[in-house]
Amino acid sequence: MGLYDYTGDVVYPSYLDGPLNTQLHFNVQINGTHPVNEWVDSSSPLNVNTVLILPSTYTPDGEPTKLIFMHHGTSGTVSDTQWYPTASKWPDFYNAYLSAGFAVFDINGSGPYSSSDEVYHRDNGCPNALQAAHKAWEYITKTYNIDKRILVHGSSMGGEIGVSFAKTYPNIVRAVGLFAPAELRAACLSTYTYCDYVAQNYGYADQAAAAADGYEEMWACALSMEHFNSSGQRQTHSFDYDWISATSETHVAHFPVPVKFWHGTSDSSTNPLFSQRAVDAIRLGGGMAYYRPVSGGGHDICTGSNSTVISEAVLWFKRFV
Repeated sequence: MGLYDYTGDVVYPSYLDGPLNTQLHFNVQINGTHPVNEWVDSSSPLNVNTVLILPSTYTPDGEPTKLIFMHHGTSGTVSDTQWYPTASKWPDFYNAYLSAGFAVFDINGSGPYSSSDEVYHRDNGCPNALQAAHKAWEYITKTYNIDKRILVHGSSMGGEIGVSFAKTYPNIVRAVGLFAPAELRAACLSTYTYCDYVAQNYGYADQAAAAADGYEEMWACALSMEHFNSSGQRQTHSFDYDWISATSETHVAHFPVPVKFWHGTSDSSTNPLFSQRAVDAIRLGGGMAYYRPVSGGGHDICTGSNSTVISEAVLWFKRFV
């Protein structure tokens, strides 16, 4: 079992056993309180919105259906009725997976959907979001004829949880696909900084002001980046823009599953250089990693705008089933 397990019940509506190729919305529970940087166990768990879609090929017996944990980016949400409504091409992406025989699921983040509080769906990759994702996996694989070893898709900031989930639960992940992933200097290749999001969402001038008000930097992520200087001394590195131009050798602890990065060369939201260097670092650590530059592509390749990327993603995941 995983690191952040909790035995809370799953709350779901009576129509959960409804038609195939339909969004099935339910909640999983994690035992914590908000704000997440002051996470404490609680007897009143948070409900985390979850969505599951089963393909038309799903059957309750026989060969188990393969499952993709398909996590949204920073503007994405999972509510009681909708999944990532701000990305009009998102259905093109998940429908391609469904047509290939995969089931897909996603979670809102570390807590319930709210139209006024963005933190719950913008803290991708933090321990409580990982806990919620694991609870969703646990429930889905117990309730349906679903293969317990899954594939993980991370779009934009969803790349954080894609990397962290694979590192935290390597025994249940077959492979990872990352699509214009968030610049991993502030995510899972270094130290996750929660006050980034506090500053954005609660009007603080900067991270220092948020930290001064009690929002501390936290959550050393599952995949730590290490840097070796010219003298061979090991140093923890922030994986920032300066690191991109560094000439000394770098490596990470072995990444446990195959991973492929797709990144548009014209992406103005997340820097493709981070994906390139992440691939280099994982390979130096003995892992299997690939980088696929999408010529002229922008950040919207992560939300389904590029049919070639979608087709390649399907082929990538089929490779491991």
